Parts: sequence; C-alpha cells; structure tokens
Amino acid sequence: TIPATTVLVRMGNAKSEKDAQTSPFAMLPEKEFNYAQIFMAQVEESFYQRITQQEVDWGFSDYEQMNIEDMKARQEYSFLFGARAKVIDPLGKDEKHMCGGILNSITKGVTYGTGGTNRTMSVSDYVNITKSLFVGNSGADNRYLFASAGLLATMHSCDAIQKQLEAAQTEVKWGITFKKLETNFGTINIKHHALLDYVYGWEDKGFVLDVTQLEKHTFKALGTTNLDLKTSGQSNVDATVIDEASCPVLRYPETHCIVSPKA
Repeated sequence: TIPATTVLVRMGNAKSEKDAQTSPFAMLPEKEFNYAQIFMAQVEESFYQRITQQEVDWGFSDYEQMNIEDMKARQEYSFLFGARAKVIDPLGKDEKHMCGGILNSITKGVTYGTGGTNRTMSVSDYVNITKSLFVGNSGADNRYLFASAGLLATMHSCDAIQKQLEAAQTEVKWGITFKKLETNFGTINIKHHALLDYVYGWEDKGFVLDVTQLEKHTFKALGTTNLDLKTSGQSNVDATVIDEASCPVLRYPETHCIVSPKA
C-alpha cells in the first residue's frame, strides 16, 4: 500500500542477461500554434527631395535604414507582446494574421521585493530567483535576462549582485554585449532591454530566455521590392517595400521566466 502523497523517483531498471528489449520512454509535446505575421515598411524619396542641395549627406539609403530600424522595433514588440489573432480589417475588408508574443506563452514567473511600491531585491530574493530559473526543468545552463532599467537598477542595489557584476566578464552574442552573472545553479547573461522601458507595466520587469528553446519560424524571408509609382501616376517618388512574414515559437515554456516586483 502506497499513500497517495508519496513521491516516487524513477531509477535505473534492472534487466536479466537474456533480455533484449525494454519499455521505451516517450514524451509528447502539447499541441500549440502561432500565426506568421506579415511585417512591412515602405521607403520613399521624391524627385525634388533627391535633387535639392543639402547641408548633410542624406539620401535614400538613410531613409531605408530608418524604416528598417523602425520596422524591426515594431516587429520585436509583436514578437514579445503580440496577441495571436486572425481578424477581418474593417477598413481594408481583408483578413490579417497577428502573431502571438512569446511573453504570453511563458508559464513561469518569479517576484522580488515586499509588495506595493517596494522595489528592493534582497539576497534571499536573488537566491530564490536563480534557483527557480534553473531547478525543475532540463534547460540550458546559460540563460539570458533582458531587463528594464528599473529592474537593472534594483539588481545593482543588491550587494550580492553588485559585487559580481563589477567583477563579471562580458560576452558578445548576436552582436549584443551581455554581463555574465555566475551562480551555483547556472549562468545568467544580463542585458538592458531599452524597449521594455516604454511598455506600461514593464518599467521594473524583465524576462529570462533559454535561447536553445526559442525559434523563429520564417514563412517569407526578409526581402525588398522596388515599386514603380511614377509610371502608374500614383506618386513622383522612388519607392521600395521591405517585408517579411514570420513568428516566434517557444519550444519549452518552463525554461523561460518573467521577473517582476511583488504585487
């Protein structure tokens, strides 16, 4: 007789010398989906704007860079906070797909502080957060924390973290410089995420990603198309459209985490 609350631990099974088979171990992922959203930007430069004498060297390539950066910033917001939906645009009378942001799929959350307006991070908070990130899942030993300015300032106010960050090494990954925070549970690579500072409710929050369990699915790769608006009589401009259809996917939600102040 085994009580209902008994914790069972699976250990190695013992086989006889004549055994040639064993029961296979299998685990099926939960079914989930996301929509590939079409992101688009358009760059235009009029004929007279191009021939006008300017005090600075400013041309079509500069407009193109500005539009790409703006498109990528809005795309990143959608990848983080987007609401997955298929809607009918009442103006265009057509169907549009919006991708779901990864932060809506993260099931784990950790808190710091004592509640209310308190935004302090104690050593106990720090230990509990790092333990929660790495214990109880089979994710990577390296995780990446993207923090708002408020959360980053709070972490620097914790002596245990501040001392490590002052002596911490840096790592450049995907062209981004991270500060390495070594813990007994695993390594946290920290980066200030400036876009979070402009999202209501995220001024003191951040999120941790296990990038080995993060994917970007591209339905249509980023590309450009030149538009002939002059011949059609629509506009006397040189125009280029930049577009991409893609969405993010979390493969193992438990390996990711949202860090926020205690309510």
